[in-house]
Amino acid sequence: MKYKLIGNNNKTNIQDTILENRNIANDYLKLTDKAINNYSTLSNISFAISCLLHHVEKNNNISIVVDGDP
Repeated sequence: MKYKLIGNNNKTNIQDTILENRNIANDYLKLTDKAINNYSTLSNISFAISCLLHHVEKNNNISIVVDGDP
């Protein structure tokens, strides 16, 4: 199978190459504490905690569903 590499391809630094080729700033993965949201500001967090504790105490199965889209 023949293929052609496009963009800059530094095989010794794959992470930086991927970020650069996708036009993502190199400092994207070097976040500071300013990027962390306090959990108490989330909507319905008190209800979510109560719901989780209720099901943990009853030893119920819990599924964690994640939407990985940015």
